[in-house]
Amino acid sequence: MAPRPRPALPQNWQLAIGAWCLSTLLGIVGIAVSVSNPSQVTWLRALSIVLGAIALASFVAALHRTLSLLRRLPLGNRDLPGMRIGIHTTRWAQSPRDVADAFDFLASLLPHDPPSLALMQGLYQRNPLCIRLVESERDNRRRLVGMVVIAPLTARAVKDFQAKTITSLDSTMLSRYVTRTWQRPQGVYLGGVAGTTPAGRAWALSFLESFLISSGSKGLFARPVSPDGLRVLKTAGFMPIGEPSPFWHRAL
Repeated sequence: MAPRPRPALPQNWQLAIGAWCLSTLLGIVGIAVSVSNPSQVTWLRALSIVLGAIALASFVAALHRTLSLLRRLPLGNRDLPGMRIGIHTTRWAQSPRDVADAFDFLASLLPHDPPSLALMQGLYQRNPLCIRLVESERDNRRRLVGMVVIAPLTARAVKDFQAKTITSLDSTMLSRYVTRTWQRPQGVYLGGVAGTTPAGRAWALSFLESFLISSGSKGLFARPVSPDGLRVLKTAGFMPIGEPSPFWHRAL
């Protein structure tokens, strides 16, 4: 199934929002001056108050529109667009169905210690840029062959990781430990890297490396859940935080 396209920003949206806000503010100022004039008749003052309320409502609507547009902007080069080379494509998870498919993919590779579906769903709801998918396409059919699960951490999360007070990570902790954007994260949590084909693994690792460089984070945290995962962390220079924490850390 083809991914749902992300809504495009309207052309000249900055100018439109700026003009809307400016005209609304000028209208409020003009009406305030009119209302403050005691020589006006009662019906004119009442009309000014009504117009002022309409202008204020317009301003609030403009502010809401601005914020909604900002949420659709690329987040400091972190919102990497989907990329395609040959039969392989990489993109962010774009729906709860994508998250469920990613969970099934990881669970099939980790039968003895499957990931938490609630955690993956919570990450997606907290920050949609946490699950990166690698797909291959043949005969108009897409197949998931690799993925990366990462999350931007707050300063409190980094402090608690280093203090060994975090021994597990679940969906109830995300509001304290995971930020809603990738702007200046204090650390990065690596929830999983997997691939079922050599190309899928290569794409996942290549994306992870480039993304971590662009994130500006100074530390990476992960928990090995398989012998292969432990080997990869050791090879990548991770060190155990220490008991009772099962997490490992690497400076970036």
